[in-house]
Amino acid sequence: MTAIFILEFGVIFHSIFIGLTLAVSGEEFNTLYAVIVFHQTFEGLGLESRLAVTPWPKSRKWMPYILGVAYSFSTPIAIAISLGVRNTYPPGSQM
Repeated sequence: MTAIFILEFGVIFHSIFIGLTLAVSGEEFNTLYAVIVFHQTFEGLGLESRLAVTPWPKSRKWMPYILGVAYSFSTPIAIAISLGVRNTYPPGSQM
């Protein structure tokens, strides 16, 4: 069970950085967007199929749904944060 939580939170952490990268990208936005859509789709399929076959205790039958929702919202929330930051950090600038 611990391995599933490590996998879930690792993927969520990874997805947050994907969202941050996408929102602050410059000219490569269209290409990066297409790549990220496919990447996130297959990553989600892999993660959620693992959650689906895990034998959850009766008291935790709701847990895969919560973890699935957390994964689903991690990248869009990170993109929203990045779009807010984008106004103060123009793409291509050096810190």
